[in-house]
Amino acid sequence: MNRRKKIILSLSIIGGVLVSFSAIALFNLNTTNLIIQNAFSPTHGFSKDKFDGETFLGVQYSTNSKNNTLDLYIPKDVEDPKLMVLIHGGGFAYNDSQSRQARFMYEYFRNHGYAVSSLNYRLSGEALFPASLSDVKSALRFLSVNGEKYGYNAENISLWGESAGGYLAAMATLTPNDEYRDVMFVGEELYTTPVNYHISNLLDYYGLSDIESVANDFKELKVPDWLLSIVGSKGRLEDEDSDLAKYFNYPLQNKNEGEPLMLSPINRIDTGTPKDLRVFITHGSVDITVPCLQSKSLADKFSSFIGEDNVEFVLEKNFKHADDRFYTAKNLEKVANWLSLNYK
Repeated sequence: MNRRKKIILSLSIIGGVLVSFSAIALFNLNTTNLIIQNAFSPTHGFSKDKFDGETFLGVQYSTNSKNNTLDLYIPKDVEDPKLMVLIHGGGFAYNDSQSRQARFMYEYFRNHGYAVSSLNYRLSGEALFPASLSDVKSALRFLSVNGEKYGYNAENISLWGESAGGYLAAMATLTPNDEYRDVMFVGEELYTTPVNYHISNLLDYYGLSDIESVANDFKELKVPDWLLSIVGSKGRLEDEDSDLAKYFNYPLQNKNEGEPLMLSPINRIDTGTPKDLRVFITHGSVDITVPCLQSKSLADKFSSFIGEDNVEFVLEKNFKHADDRFYTAKNLEKVANWLSLNYK
């Protein structure tokens, strides 16, 4: 290569580097880190352990919809196994009981002595809120009375949900049994007294907790609006055209000023919250779908009413929304240990 071509090539490389650095300079370090961590987070595979227990797929817990089904996994040679119930995420619009995150959970816990049930519920394309919550509560009542039939202990249920499922898990735990009770479970008409369920452990993974504060939370975390628009996070309840407002059918301006929004789990925590409830909440610091301040605020509110000893909040540095690293064997072992400590 002659000297002239070498000079041209060197200038081209330098120019490319300068353009790259100029592009990065348009963002502050926080924004740059958000982009990098959300674009390049590691993934891992599913368990290769064989499950020797019983599997029941597509169990119809209600005839209200063809989508009111659940899957059950009962471990072998475990007497009276504790029950963990899983609620998948997906923005209330997609995914099912076999979602990636639900699969990580049921594969681990069914192989560690738990009976596990993964729920399906009506998605937003079929019915808007509160259909999904009514479905979840119907499934929990169904599970609470069918332990003997399938072979598990439903006295102290551990309820897990991620993202939209985290919201539903929190609401199912915090709302009274007689609220959102319009979906009957299969066989409910045979009971002369109301059937209820009891949640001992709530596991909320990066779920919405305070719908009104989503936009302000992102601002406080200095997440730019243009980045949120790219990833589809339309968390502005005050915008009638937002996905969130449409799903909840609740423009913010229609709410009386000063009135707490009872669609938000954080506003359901009060002196009536059971003191025997134990809560595990986790969130990723670079989540640009649901701001991590949602989980921090929820954990703080729970601590005020049921005590700090009953609440565990884990902020995972540089984890994105629904990050696979939440579901490594190491992290799930920590959750299993926490559950063991919190069962009486």
